[in-house]
Amino acid sequence: MEHKGSRRALIILDGFAVVATLIGMCMLVFGWGYRFPMSWLQGTPFADYTVPGLILGLVVGGSALVAMVATIKSDSLGAIASMIAGVIMMGWIVGEYLLIPEIRFFSNLATNWQQGLYFLVGLVMVVLALRVIPGGWHGMLHAAHLA
Repeated sequence: MEHKGSRRALIILDGFAVVATLIGMCMLVFGWGYRFPMSWLQGTPFADYTVPGLILGLVVGGSALVAMVATIKSDSLGAIASMIAGVIMMGWIVGEYLLIPEIRFFSNLATNWQQGLYFLVGLVMVVLALRVIPGGWHGMLHAAHLA
């Protein structure tokens, strides 16, 4: 029963990541709901928010979508896909912190708590995936070794 609960939670969390990243993509690409200051992109490789928005939606959100569908169909494949998607989500947040100093030191707590939330979502995706995959961490290593 614990395995089924973890699997359901992982599917829900993967789905949440899909929706959140698609909303974030729309915010970045189209300025939907909130326009982020262009000054935040100074010192980054980006001239505007289009490319970061597409990366967020297509790479971060796309990996979560693949993970959600894979978890619905298969414990093993879904768990591995969810781990990868969780690491990608955490990497996105770390990248934001490294590239955009205003996010680190922004006085508006509404932005900072969201960064922590999405990093936590990625981390929980990885942890739940380890609970779902047959054999846990050792099962994943065994499956990777056989591939």
